[in-house]
Amino acid sequence: MNLVVLLIFTNLVAGKVVDIETAEPLQAHITIENLNQIIFCDSLGEFSTPEITVGKYNLTISHVGFENKSIEVTVAENDTVYLNITLNQTMIPIEPIDVQSEKPVTISVQTIEQEEFQNIPGAEKDVFRAVQTLPGVNAPSDYLGIMYVRGGELYENNVFLDGIEILSPYHYFGVGSVFNTDLIERFEFYSGTFPARYGDAMSSVLTIESREPTNKTAGDMSLDFMEANWLYLCPVNNKLSFFFSAKRNYLGMLLKSFGVIEDIILPYYLDFQGKVLFNSNIGTFSVSGLRSQEESDIETTFDYDKLKIEIDGKSHSFATSWYKQFMREIRCQAHLFYGNLERHLYGEAPGPYGETETSTEEVAVEKYGISINTFMKISGIDCEIGCGGGHYSFMHSGPKVEDILYGIEIFNFSLDVDTSDYYGFLYATQRFPLIKNFVFECGGRIDRFPTIQGIVFSPRVQLIYIKNPVVYIGYGHQHQLPPLEYELEEIQSSYARCFNFGIEYLIMPTLLTKIEVYNKNYNNLVSEHYTDIQEKYFETDGYGTASGIEVSLRRYRIGSFWGWISYTYSLSKRTSPYDLNYTVTHGHRPHIFNIIFGTNSIKGLELGIKFQLASGTAYSEVIGKQWSNPGFGSGDWIPVYAPEKTYLPLYQRLDLHIEKSFGLFGFNGAFYITILNVFNHQNIQGYFYNYDVTKRKTFYMIPRVPLLGVRLKF
Repeated sequence: MNLVVLLIFTNLVAGKVVDIETAEPLQAHITIENLNQIIFCDSLGEFSTPEITVGKYNLTISHVGFENKSIEVTVAENDTVYLNITLNQTMIPIEPIDVQSEKPVTISVQTIEQEEFQNIPGAEKDVFRAVQTLPGVNAPSDYLGIMYVRGGELYENNVFLDGIEILSPYHYFGVGSVFNTDLIERFEFYSGTFPARYGDAMSSVLTIESREPTNKTAGDMSLDFMEANWLYLCPVNNKLSFFFSAKRNYLGMLLKSFGVIEDIILPYYLDFQGKVLFNSNIGTFSVSGLRSQEESDIETTFDYDKLKIEIDGKSHSFATSWYKQFMREIRCQAHLFYGNLERHLYGEAPGPYGETETSTEEVAVEKYGISINTFMKISGIDCEIGCGGGHYSFMHSGPKVEDILYGIEIFNFSLDVDTSDYYGFLYATQRFPLIKNFVFECGGRIDRFPTIQGIVFSPRVQLIYIKNPVVYIGYGHQHQLPPLEYELEEIQSSYARCFNFGIEYLIMPTLLTKIEVYNKNYNNLVSEHYTDIQEKYFETDGYGTASGIEVSLRRYRIGSFWGWISYTYSLSKRTSPYDLNYTVTHGHRPHIFNIIFGTNSIKGLELGIKFQLASGTAYSEVIGKQWSNPGFGSGDWIPVYAPEKTYLPLYQRLDLHIEKSFGLFGFNGAFYITILNVFNHQNIQGYFYNYDVTKRKTFYMIPRVPLLGVRLKF
């Protein structure tokens, strides 16, 4: 919660928390004991309370690795109490807590700290596995980190690392994340009406905040059967510091050792990430980079039919950033960035006469530009304005092998596009007290998308009652550039009209319950059409709806226990590039129930449990077949799908993570074991049909897989 985005009220307590030895700002947590409320500092160590009444208050300030401090303050009428607080380091760890519930500025957002997601089984190596446990998020496969959010499609989510958009946050269709989780301090996940600063997404925005180098040299190393990670953070002097990390996986080797060599993705990837920070009198400068390289083979054989896909690719992201705090009222930041993505996919599939058909898909994406954001306080009103622009290019040739893999497109339908254009955006937001205990936020965003003529406007409004229980309502338009690979002739930006209503009740400082309902209406979606001679083409005239309710109970990570329980019920229908019908979204699950539990009640031992019970995913059932070229000899057998989707059998899975810490030769470390799918439940991924659609084969999700590893810190 940044101080610059908090509201200025008549009676409040504000201040800054720093390390007493180094004067470095601390993202500490402040508990107002009298009110049973918790707030936390921003990256500058600054904090500010909501409006409070006149009187005396007891504050408790805590931060991991530091001693608690208690302060009594007296607030008078029309008075702002400003505190300069210092904390002493301690060898006794004090667990941090996430207090998103006390942020009266943003709604439909969830914040997860590193200490939480690294103990979620399966998420210790992939931040997206942690996101998949949150309300409203549906994972289409155990093997993939990609997600459907509140009835949206896979491509309707946007990911930012330290304010920079990442073009390719996944490896091959989402098998793994490109981010080293040891480098992630926390992440925020927006699934409703986003702040106006975020665009080009209709379903969700994930913002990842990386760790900052400290005044001490530090490092992390971890090794298990799945992958190896290495991280090094180093201060050069009091102004210059850097970090560097590398990650390589061994998932294919692990699965082969268990005899699982068919019907799955056997990947290899190598990722590098680094950042250099320099503090000066004119601001903080940083240079960051992310490089990812990947290869993979997918092979399956059924009824003498063989499907094979080979993948290789690489992506890069580079950015130069500047940040400056002007007094306490103004903060500016700017990013100059460049990103690209190249992928090559080769596929083999059986033909109608026993021959092998081959096809190649090529994808190349490049984006560069600049963005500037300014945060200000003017007469008690928080203002945020920003702008940016740059150049975007996109090239695609061949069929979408990803669609072939999911069984939703024929093999030999080629999509060939090569386009480039400039883009730009401008946004503004203001937040102010409307009446006592009510906060109103209004904003808007103007986008000029590449390849689309004209501009689009996205209004965003929120009304929040800031006392406990917090009640909020939000409405906004969220525009996005549609997938360009579908050779669209007249392109319009796709957009969703979003409505959210929710209640958050802080039962106690560590326990939050939340209920949220939402409704979304999609417009200008990509949909397929056919000419009079049955030639396929695409237009942005599709539509859809999504609605649901999310209920959760969360205990923040403080003391011995933490975790959350959530249930999501949703309805989602839309047209798509693969279906003329207005029907259930591909991969949709109407019911999702999650339990995440962690404890460190046994000294030196961490335990994490993840359980999910959900409806099977929606899919198009094959009800027949037809010849692609009636009346002629040459052609293919094409499946005939039911007009309405059906659901796979019930999904259930239990994962377990156990971690035991140790000290050795001055190093701190931990041994850990993660068991995925403890009961080895056979969850169905989908079905594959032979060339003449007379037989089908069942694909299953991940079997029971134990992972043993060790982690060292220095």
